[in-house]
Amino acid sequence: MKRNDYPLIISLVVILLILIFSFICIEQIALWAYPKDNARNGKVLQLILNVLGGTAVLYGLYVAFRRARAMERGVEIQGEALEKQSEQIELTRKSQIDERFKNAVEHLGSDKEPIILGGIAELHQIALENHEMYAEVVFNILCSYIRSTSNMKKEPKDINRTINQTIINYLFQNHEVDNYPYSNLSPDLSYSNLNGTNLENVNISNANLSFCFLPSINASTFTKSNFSSSNFLSVDLSNIKFYECEFFETYFNISYFQNIEFINIKCSTSLFSPIILNSEFKNVEFRGIELYNSNFFACYFEECTFSRANILKSFFIGSGFKNVKFDTNLFGSLILERQAFQMLSSLIP
Repeated sequence: MKRNDYPLIISLVVILLILIFSFICIEQIALWAYPKDNARNGKVLQLILNVLGGTAVLYGLYVAFRRARAMERGVEIQGEALEKQSEQIELTRKSQIDERFKNAVEHLGSDKEPIILGGIAELHQIALENHEMYAEVVFNILCSYIRSTSNMKKEPKDINRTINQTIINYLFQNHEVDNYPYSNLSPDLSYSNLNGTNLENVNISNANLSFCFLPSINASTFTKSNFSSSNFLSVDLSNIKFYECEFFETYFNISYFQNIEFINIKCSTSLFSPIILNSEFKNVEFRGIELYNSNFFACYFEECTFSRANILKSFFIGSGFKNVKFDTNLFGSLILERQAFQMLSSLIP
C-alpha cells in the first residue's frame, strides 16, 4: 500500500461509517429531516443512495486520474530512458569517430602509399559525416600534409604526386555539391611544389598559394587568392578566372595563356614579375590591373583586352601584338608611357 493512498482510504472509511450510522439511525434522521412527510424514510434512503452514487463517481474519477498520472509518468520515464539511451549512443558514436579519426591521422605518418591513401579517404569520410565538428580540422590537416611533404626544399623525386592529387581532388573539385564540407574554407598551400598536380576544374577561394611552384591549370576559378612570389614555369594556363587575387612578383615564364581573365587584381607593385620571357597570351582580359616595371621579352599578345589598367614603366621588347584592345580613353583609365614601349607604337594614336 502506497503512502499516497492513505487519505483516500481514510475518506472512504469516514463515509462508510457515516452511511452505517445513517442506516442505523434512519428513522431518527427521517423524523428530523421530514417530520410531516409520511414517505420520509424513502426520501432519506434515496438521499443516502445519491450520496453513495456520488461517492462512487468521485472515486471513479480519482482512479481514472491516478491511472492517467501513472501513464503520464510512465511516458516520462520512458522518454528519459530513451534520452539517456540516445546520449549513450551519441557518446559511443563520438567515441568511435574519435577512434577512427585518430587511426586515420596515424596512417598519414606511414611510409606506405596505400596506408596513407586509406587514412586520407577515412578523414574525408569523417568530414562528410560530421561537417561542423571535423570538416575544418580535416581540411587543415590535409593542407598541412601537402605543405610538409611537398615543400619546395624537397627534391621532386621525393614528392608523392598520387597522394597530393588525391587530396586536391577531395578538397577542391566538388564544390558544386550542396553542403560540401570544405566550401568556404581557406587553404594554406604556401611553399609547396605542386608541379605534376592536376589542377583542372578546381574552385579555390581565399587560398595562400604564395612561394609555390605551380603546374598547368585548366578550367578553374581562383578568388581572393594569394600567388605572390610563386612560379609558373613552362605551364599551360587555359580557361581560368582570377578574381581579386594577389600577384606580387609572380613569375610567368615560357608559359601559354589562353582564355584567361585577370579581374580586379590586387598587387603591391605589379601583376607580373619584373621579367616575363617567351610567353604567349591569347584571348586574355586584363581588367582593373596594374603593370608596373614589368619587362616582356619575346612575348606574343593576340585578342587581348586591357581595361581600367595602369601600365607604367613597363617594356615590351621583341614582342608581337595582334588585335589587342585598350580603353578608348588611352590617357584616362589606361595610363601608357610612350617611351616605355617597343613594337607597340602603332597601337597608340
